[in-house]
Amino acid sequence: MNKLIIGFSFVIITLCIIVFTVFGEEEKNENYMKGLDLAVSGEFEKAKEKFQKALDEEPENNVYKYIIEVCEDVISKKLKNEAAKFIFQGISYGDKSMIDEQIESYSKAIELNPDYAALYQNRGYIYYQEKGLYKLAHKDFNKAIELGINHAAAFLNRGHTNYQLNKFDRAISDFTKAIELDPDNYDSIFDRGVTYDSMGKYQLAIKDYTKAIEINPDDADAYANRGTIYSQINENELAYKDYCKALEVDPKNQKALVNRGSHYNHMMEYEKAISVFNEAEKLYPEDPEIYYNRGVAYFKSKQYKKAMADYSRSIEFKPDDFKTYLNRGIIHMAIYGEKEKACSDFKKACELGYCDLYEKAKKNGDCE
Repeated sequence: MNKLIIGFSFVIITLCIIVFTVFGEEEKNENYMKGLDLAVSGEFEKAKEKFQKALDEEPENNVYKYIIEVCEDVISKKLKNEAAKFIFQGISYGDKSMIDEQIESYSKAIELNPDYAALYQNRGYIYYQEKGLYKLAHKDFNKAIELGINHAAAFLNRGHTNYQLNKFDRAISDFTKAIELDPDNYDSIFDRGVTYDSMGKYQLAIKDYTKAIEINPDDADAYANRGTIYSQINENELAYKDYCKALEVDPKNQKALVNRGSHYNHMMEYEKAISVFNEAEKLYPEDPEIYYNRGVAYFKSKQYKKAMADYSRSIEFKPDDFKTYLNRGIIHMAIYGEKEKACSDFKKACELGYCDLYEKAKKNGDCE
């Protein structure tokens, strides 16, 4: 493959952070809402009764289990009344997507009860999920663990912040601890696989993705990610099988569609690749990887105008990817002799971190 035309788009799914707090509009029920109003006003005994009714209706709902524990803690004096009010006020703000107010409420509760571990867990979640403030989230998750939270979700959450902060060894340690506490927890195993993948430890990643598939054979993402690794280590038949399995489980899986198309590019089956990317475009018309990789297929099959259009479309959605400018610039220069346009693209690629082609073009007198 021409290394300037980079055809693969290796996709790693977003880590899934675990916390027991607010949830979507469709999951609320009447008893929960009544209980929340009672809790915010300080009537914790009555609130607990309503939350218990909600839990009876939905026995697997972890949110209800958590808020019942909060009520029990305030009733037993482990948690101050005013702190508990701020907790429930924060949950109410979260239901309304009032994120700054939610953080402020949890912070006030922490001031009143600085040794209540679950508060740090919940505020850390908001920092992570809603604000992308990974250092603050890590500090809160770390504090929750220091205060004695010792369940898998606590280490899973801290592992996520370590991953986002590129502290992969620490993330592995946290995910491994989560697995020790809950050996069949899909998220911990899958996310450790993601981390090994990011570290280039492909065999360990494959092992974790395979275990995740054993636990949950109906999750397309594990197949898609394992297939990506197989592609990277040139196990192309295994990669193709995983992409197909992912799409069998979830025919609209975005990662599997893009990666199967990229697989066809790698195998030089460009018409098949184009067909897959056409299908993917209908489902995900704003995904730049679809246009980029279809542009590769068009380029390789000498459909240069279509390749140019796809590279331009990819740039619209992802203007900071140097590869796309390079590829478009190559077409301008090598196919159409449009030096000015080519130099503009090469210069932009250089601004984004890849200068080899721009410097070479200047040395040859093609660019200023």
